[in-house]
Amino acid sequence: MASSSPAAFSARYGTIATQTVQEGVMRATINNPPISLLDKKIATDLVELLRYLSESAETKVVIFDSANPDFFIAETIGNFVEATRLLSTIDVITVAEVNGRAHGPGSEIALQCDMRFAGPNALFSQFENSVGIFPAAGAVPFSTKLIGRARTFEYVLAAKGVDATTAERIGLVNTAYGSVEELRNSINYDRPSDEDLDNDVATINELRVEPAAEKLLTKFIQLTGNFQKNQFELDMPDDLVQLYE
Repeated sequence: MASSSPAAFSARYGTIATQTVQEGVMRATINNPPISLLDKKIATDLVELLRYLSESAETKVVIFDSANPDFFIAETIGNFVEATRLLSTIDVITVAEVNGRAHGPGSEIALQCDMRFAGPNALFSQFENSVGIFPAAGAVPFSTKLIGRARTFEYVLAAKGVDATTAERIGLVNTAYGSVEELRNSINYDRPSDEDLDNDVATINELRVEPAAEKLLTKFIQLTGNFQKNQFELDMPDDLVQLYE
């Protein structure tokens, strides 16, 4: 096995640590405690990493994982559309190694990788519909291409969680493991067009101003303790019914 060495990329906010694990292969580990919130820091670091990779002739594969045993990436409080656009267009094989909760944008980032592999603690969910908004960064078109229209609507509209075993069975991930280890050589390049993504974002931005959505989002933030690692966060998406109590 080749020894690991630091990669030539340095994250501005320190939320992504990179290692070259073997020639041409980079591991990018996300670390933004307490819940890997996709805030401006992660979004900025991710965009800068992807731009670096797009100009690098050395890295052929990048594997995204998380230093947080409970969360891959949770909710977002910022705009991460540029990150997902780069992720889905970059000429580098992208792999999501998920062994924690991938809620909302975390799930969308995993979906836009070429391959997804899940450990026993993986849980995917698009919870946005429960707070009066809709996934804005490609969850529906990417999921539809992987698991079909009907199943996509089932999970997105019901904000239903998908564990590792189920994700493998329905085709959301390549393979579910007892632990996240081996990565398979299969790639999915199929993605929606930039025009489709732009139209989706414009539609979602219009929906965000709805008073009902604002009320639900406010309560959601309160229940998460302002995005802290509390019991509500750990039990998502099953406890989203509390938004309507």
